[in-house]
This record gives sequence, C-alpha cells and structure tokens, in this order.
Amino acid sequence: MNQGEEETKGVAPGTNEALLLTDEELEELRRRVRRQLEEEERHKQQAKAEAAHAHSARARRVREIEQDEEARLYSERGYRRFVDKVGNARWLSPEQFAKWEEERDRQQRRKRDPRYHMGSRKARKIIVFAISGVALALLMFFLAVLRRG
Repeated sequence: MNQGEEETKGVAPGTNEALLLTDEELEELRRRVRRQLEEEERHKQQAKAEAAHAHSARARRVREIEQDEEARLYSERGYRRFVDKVGNARWLSPEQFAKWEEERDRQQRRKRDPRYHMGSRKARKIIVFAISGVALALLMFFLAVLRRG
C-alpha cells in the first residue's frame, strides 16, 4: 500500500469517504443480510414442502377414488377381490375364484396328510439307512452260512 492510503474493510476503491462503514456497522449489515437470506430460504423450503404435500394429498385422493370405482365395478359384475402371497390384489371371476378355492383346499388337505410328510428328505434318509442296515445284516448272515457249510 502507498503511504497515503489506509486499509478499510468493506470499501471499494474510489468510493466516497462519507459512505465508509465502521467495522461494527459492517458486521451488523452482514448479519442483517444473512438473516434476510436465511428467511427467504426458509420460506422457499416451506412453500416447496406445502406444494409437495398438496400434490401427495391430491394423488392419494385420486388413488382412493380409482380403487373405489374399481371395487364398485367388479363387485357389480360378481368378481371377488383376491390378494396373492406377494400382496398383489386381483379381481377374479366367480369361476376363477371357485377354482382358486378348490386348489387351496386341495393343498391344505395334502399338507395335513401324513403321507405327504413321508416324502421329506429326512424320512427318505432314515428309510435308506434302515434298508441298507437290513441288507448288510442279510449279507453277513449269508456269508456266515456259506463258510460253515
């Protein structure tokens, strides 16, 4: 810096000396501007959130109306609502629903049947082990009879 120039904060070169701000005034100005900017940002975010909420509420209401009309239409035609294992809802005609009920009942009867459970891997292993043991015992008996005889 030259000898005649003083360093002042917040002053652009060539400005009028009467417009100079003290350090305290400069800090207060910065705080005030920062508060205004933060307030504006808060208002923008709030408006955005309100718009998103209004949109989601509208979409939810539209979905409800669609589901109500779908239920009314299919119910009038005798269809029955069916929710599969995954949670997908479908509408079945009376014939399809009767077929589905028969299949479900058949599967439940089969699960209660003790013969159904005999087909399990553990049961097969036990049976194979028992048959192998009996076959080994018969082979040893047959060999013992041949040696004596």
